[in-house]
Amino acid sequence: MVWDLFLRLFHWLLVLTLGVSWLTAELGVEYREYHFYSGYTALGLVVFRLLWGFFGTAYARFGHFLRGPRAVLQYSRTRLAGKPPLDLYPGHNPLGALAVIVMLLLVAFQAATGLFADDDILYTGPWREAVTAATANKLTAWHHTNFDVLLGVAALHVLAIALYKFRFNEHLTSAMVHGRKATERFGAHLPIDGVPWIRGLLAIGLAAASVWLMLELAPEPVYDDYYY
Repeated sequence: MVWDLFLRLFHWLLVLTLGVSWLTAELGVEYREYHFYSGYTALGLVVFRLLWGFFGTAYARFGHFLRGPRAVLQYSRTRLAGKPPLDLYPGHNPLGALAVIVMLLLVAFQAATGLFADDDILYTGPWREAVTAATANKLTAWHHTNFDVLLGVAALHVLAIALYKFRFNEHLTSAMVHGRKATERFGAHLPIDGVPWIRGLLAIGLAAASVWLMLELAPEPVYDDYYY
């Protein structure tokens, strides 16, 4: 066992959330409210993952899988050459760790810019009144552009999973479903022991509370007479 239950739930909920965000954005303004809810969920998931990166199980912690640029380059060159890596990584390998950080940053930026977004029709983000109209327009443009980048990174992630499956015979998707990896590959590494329910539920509670507090502290919208 490498991936704990909470990390696996985070992964698939993030996939679902990104899918819902894309779909509700494409369907039009009548689904914009659900789009906001999806964004709040994504923000909560990012907060949870940051907490879990410090207080989660061994292979979920940033200190366990983050590596420097040299390790990332060395691992990438080795894999591109079709050779097995010099070190075995039961958790995230250096390249995968980089992908985790990039994805978290992109999702966080997407959710954050959405808080200030303004579609100039019906809906505005909860923190729209905290910035000027020019800043809101700029953040809205970044929100749209960043989502295209996010979709591109997600596509690269899927391609990488396919490459590992068919080129290196490593089944990353199934491992993220049941949490296990083959012992013959990583026999020298200790598996995680059990599910840390208290830590996991506490992290979920803190993430949910942080999103709720963020919404509660949002400035009240100012309506023109036009809307009445």
